[in-house]
Amino acid sequence: MTMKRIVQFARVVSAGWFWLGVHCPAEIVFETTSPYHHIRVLEEQGIRTLSFDGSTETRMSVRNPLQGHFEYTEYFHMPWLWNAQLTNVLMIGLGGASTQRAYQHYYADLTVETAEIDPVVVRVAKDYYSFPITWRRGNSLSLPASV
Repeated sequence: MTMKRIVQFARVVSAGWFWLGVHCPAEIVFETTSPYHHIRVLEEQGIRTLSFDGSTETRMSVRNPLQGHFEYTEYFHMPWLWNAQLTNVLMIGLGGASTQRAYQHYYADLTVETAEIDPVVVRVAKDYYSFPITWRRGNSLSLPASV
């Protein structure tokens, strides 16, 4: 009788794990501390996440870098509602370059200049978030003179 109860309990626990889905923790792909942030790049179920000091900054689908981002970045397309002839944009902060990547894809003739204070963030965006440091048509990245 005792063995039968143990088997039943094991079945219930196994079914519960299956129903809830076994959560696999995110893999730490990169981690370092810069003068400005503790930076982590995590990957879980095909989504790469950039974290500064424990807060989530950027998300990106590994398969399709234009997907998986936070919904609020879609609002950065709103200026075209008022001016469809935009030619220049200044972005303050790079993070994982979600907006810069989208602008490069959807607005090929747009010149985007990005100011980022942390050179480690620039390296992380380039190495883990498909951000090309050299863009076509004059797009640039501004760094402090000390970098």
